[in-house]
Amino acid sequence: AARYAFDYKGIAEDLMHGQFAVQQNFLPVGFNGALTDQPYSYDPQKAAQILKDAGIKNPHFKLAVSNQPPYLDIAQALQASFAKAGIEVELIPGVSSQIATDVKAHKYESTLTAWGPDYFDPHTNASAFAYNPENGSKTLAWRANWHIPALNKQTLQARSETDAVKRTETYQALQRQVRESSPFVIGLQNKKLVALRDDVQGYVQGITPEMVFYKNVTKSE
Repeated sequence: AARYAFDYKGIAEDLMHGQFAVQQNFLPVGFNGALTDQPYSYDPQKAAQILKDAGIKNPHFKLAVSNQPPYLDIAQALQASFAKAGIEVELIPGVSSQIATDVKAHKYESTLTAWGPDYFDPHTNASAFAYNPENGSKTLAWRANWHIPALNKQTLQARSETDAVKRTETYQALQRQVRESSPFVIGLQNKKLVALRDDVQGYVQGITPEMVFYKNVTKSE
């Protein structure tokens, strides 16, 4: 139901004015194997019907969120979009460090947060969203208390797969499973806005800082 109560385009385009793009998969656009299809759209009536069919009356939950922009702004927009589906969202603003501590201690109902890759390989995010080994690794899946033995095995298989096509297919399968049955509602991908003067040529913005090569940049006089 939450996936249909999220006003993806309204937040990305109207609220954030293009600073974010809609992305419903744990791999960001630009990474090998990243899915770009968007199976969910804002449909509060459908969300409400799902809850009704499940016998859930007066749905409500607490959402812990950083009191810094843009998190609180997005959280308030979600509060409004969920309300149209009959879902009451109680915002719990706080200092980012304290919220992170509470999440890691499993002292929260839900939280709004951002996640960034550590290196340019799909395993960096797969190991966070689709991996929670029994010994506990403090991954996002662990923080969500989501036990996923089958996906753990799949994630490790993808990491060690030497066939490029099979590796990509495995990461795509992982993304589909996470977006369909996980406790994560992934909705947005941050966009870095770059301003260039007309006389600067050859600049290409890489998806990570180390992928920007200034040696190719020239400036006309």
